[in-house]
Amino acid sequence: MIKLIQGNNKDWHGYIDKLQINPYSTRVIALYNAYKDYPNLCSFWYQKNDKNVFTTGIAKYGGQIIIDLSNLSHCEELDSFIQMIGYTSVLCDNQYALSLAHNNAVNIGGVMQYQSLQTCAGLKGHRVSNTISIRDYYSVIKANQSDSFAIPDFNSFYPDISHRIRKGTAAIFGTYDAYTLVSVGCAVAVTAQGVILSGIATLPEYQRKGYATNLIKYIQSYYNKKDIYLHYADTNLQQFYKCLGFSSVGQWKEFYFAN
Repeated sequence: MIKLIQGNNKDWHGYIDKLQINPYSTRVIALYNAYKDYPNLCSFWYQKNDKNVFTTGIAKYGGQIIIDLSNLSHCEELDSFIQMIGYTSVLCDNQYALSLAHNNAVNIGGVMQYQSLQTCAGLKGHRVSNTISIRDYYSVIKANQSDSFAIPDFNSFYPDISHRIRKGTAAIFGTYDAYTLVSVGCAVAVTAQGVILSGIATLPEYQRKGYATNLIKYIQSYYNKKDIYLHYADTNLQQFYKCLGFSSVGQWKEFYFAN
């Protein structure tokens, strides 16, 4: 059974209480905390099995769907449901059997979780801040744009991330060299127990000098005792993130319609 969440639904809080912390539940709950009062922008559902056990959480923001699957999820029911509500993309854990038979393209990438910084020494004496302006953050990631590091359009990125920051479900961080912002990262989803990092980037002329390491040390300290995850698509980035203290914990899968 799949049910729409409306208002302050007791069952939804039951799902939150029962969920396992992972990158997908973190994204779903962060979206709920940011957009639960904006049903015209974001919708939420949960799935229960015939024993009344929560199996799946679903969030839809625009055409983007995120699914928190489990080994109890009824994937055939989810497949039919997702086709019915429509989507431009669907993100989920690759270990589960969701197939979306009518889609025509799939991307698969890696998921990593922060463990500890054991290599790649950082720098001392360089300021790290969590009060970076969105425009300054965007200018650093824009300088790194490439085929393997795609960035969103600023006019669509700004209102969403600023809203999430105001709701406490996202944050932007940066490292300075003197007065120059040289390395940035964004916590795109933040809950009481989990964090998703994205957009870790350093100005090209400051790369491989320890600025990103300083940034990750700060973020880990800032979110002490939370599970910190990131997703990557380019396998060339895996070693970079490993150097920053992350270890592989699985794969993400994204269904989408190709042009």
